[in-house]
Amino acid sequence: MRWFVNILTFLWPSTVYFDLKRSVQEFSSFVQSQLDLRQECDNLQQFIFNFRDFPGVIFPRPLPSLCSQDVLIETFEEGEPLQGIQSGDNYMILPERGCHMFLKMLFEDNFVHSDLHPGNLLLRTNPGAPVSSVSASLLLPSADAYYPDGKMKLLHELVVLDTGLVSTLSKKERNNFIALFAAVACGDGKLASDLMIDRMPKQRRPQSGVKREKFRNDMQAIFDIVPPGKSEGFKLSKVRIGPVLAKIMNTVRENKTPIDGNFASLVLTVIVGEGLGRRLAPDFNIFSEAAPYLVALLEIVSCTFLPQNCGRRTAPQRCYATLYIS
Repeated sequence: MRWFVNILTFLWPSTVYFDLKRSVQEFSSFVQSQLDLRQECDNLQQFIFNFRDFPGVIFPRPLPSLCSQDVLIETFEEGEPLQGIQSGDNYMILPERGCHMFLKMLFEDNFVHSDLHPGNLLLRTNPGAPVSSVSASLLLPSADAYYPDGKMKLLHELVVLDTGLVSTLSKKERNNFIALFAAVACGDGKLASDLMIDRMPKQRRPQSGVKREKFRNDMQAIFDIVPPGKSEGFKLSKVRIGPVLAKIMNTVRENKTPIDGNFASLVLTVIVGEGLGRRLAPDFNIFSEAAPYLVALLEIVSCTFLPQNCGRRTAPQRCYATLYIS
């Protein structure tokens, strides 16, 4: 892959702004970490601990004493492949649960499953179990309402597999990602472009003020296609994420702006979840669901305008004061 990237960069110099060499290095480290199955065993135990009080999300339980570098022994978890599930009222809770699962990994735990495609998710159905933990509080508890570890059973649960690839961010990287995510949630393309430029190493930033302003305007033009202030916002039934992301990548290339790894992570997150979310719940809006997590992390009361007032094009100064984390 390194050889291919070197040739690609030589033939098309503009691809250097996608930082493909760094991506290959990160991918290489990911693959190497998967060669030792004891690492996946450790990851499973960490996920089980992180989601011990999060009903509706299940991880296989490993048996560490039987695991080695080449062998992973874990419990068998029943479920139906999520990629085969079609939309319907019975499954409206799934996109919300999956979204909050990922947001918890990202914003609360800083321990993120890096391979969350539908093939690594199963749907488990427990007939007679409550739909949510809220509805469960209205029912009389029974012996079979809980798993042996004390976790509550729900009607529809997500079983998460293949935890070999996990990512964590440094404090600086995490703050950058949160600020960028908030800017995207606001639909503020200019703020997002400023974050992409100002938080990359100084030697890689565009030197020309004209180029910066062109990049800001080009990015805002893309975000204006789907302004969150409108009722449809970022609902998957109204927005084709793929073409929008293609426009963003093309804008990055045309403006010769090196893309930051945090932005790339955000792009990949949306790409992976788009198809499944569109099929199960076309009206689901991931950015409005993320607002409470952003508010809690930024610890600024005025940030509560994210899901509503940002659509009214909040003044740039207020956006910076609220979202620009040092």
